[in-house]
Amino acid sequence: MNIKYTAFLDILGFSEYMKANINSEEKAAQFYMSLKYAVDKYLDDFKKENIFKKLSLEVTYLDKIQLEYCWISDTFVVSIKYELDGMKEDIYLKPTMIYYISSIVSQINHFFVREHQLCLRGAITSKFTYLKDRIILGEGIVDAHYLESKIASTPRIIFASDIISNEINNIFNEDSNSCVFEDCDGWYCVDFFNLLKENPPVIYVEKNPQNTNKSQDELLEEVFTETMEKYKDMINENLFKHANNLAVLTKYLWFKKYYDMRNKNEK
Repeated sequence: MNIKYTAFLDILGFSEYMKANINSEEKAAQFYMSLKYAVDKYLDDFKKENIFKKLSLEVTYLDKIQLEYCWISDTFVVSIKYELDGMKEDIYLKPTMIYYISSIVSQINHFFVREHQLCLRGAITSKFTYLKDRIILGEGIVDAHYLESKIASTPRIIFASDIISNEINNIFNEDSNSCVFEDCDGWYCVDFFNLLKENPPVIYVEKNPQNTNKSQDELLEEVFTETMEKYKDMINENLFKHANNLAVLTKYLWFKKYYDMRNKNEK
C-alpha cells in the first residue's frame, strides 16, 4: 500500500509576465536557471535536514519519502509517496507527509513572490497519480486540477476534503506549528506564512556577505522579514494594477486579508 499526495500548482499572472519579461533565449535561460537552482536547493535542504523537528515529532520518515515533480509552462506538479511495504501505518505518517508537501509548495511560492512578484494557487489530493518523465496520469491529478480551477480561485493551495481529518489537525495544533489553516468557506489551505516563520528560504541567507557577524538565527529572521515585505509589495502592486478588474482584484483582496491576519499575529 502507498500513501501519496499530489499538488497541482498554477502561477497566477504568468502569461502576462512572460509576454513582458521572457522574450528572448537569454532571458528564458536566466529564468529557467534561477528557478531550477531555487527548487533543487529547497528540495536538497529538505533531504539534508529533518524539517519535522519543528513539529517536535520523533519520526524517521523523511529519507523514505519519494518525491517527483515537473514544471510545464505555468504549472507545477509535485508528488510525494511513501510505501508502507506491509508495515502498519503510524498516526504521524500522514501529518508528516502533509507537512512535507506543504513546506515544498510554500518554498516555491516564496521564490516566485521574492523574485518575480508572482504567487501560486492550487490544490493537493491524495488520490492515485502517476508522474514520470513529464507524463502525468490518474484520478489524483484530475481532482487536483478541478479543485485548483474551480474551488481554489484565490491565491491559496487547498487540500481535498478527505485529507485533513480532525485527528491530523489536532496533531498539528498540539505544537502550534500547523502547516494548514481553515479558510472561511471551510476548505483547509497551506499556511504559507506560518511555514515561512518556521522555515525561511535559506538560499537568501547564503546571499549575505561571508564576513557577517550575525548568527544563523539572526539571518533567518532577516530573511523572514524581507520575504514578508515582498509579499506585502506583491499584494499592493496587484491591488493597484487590477483596481478596475473585479475578478482579479478579489483574489488579491483575499490575499491581503490573509497577510494582515498572519502579520498581526506576529506583532
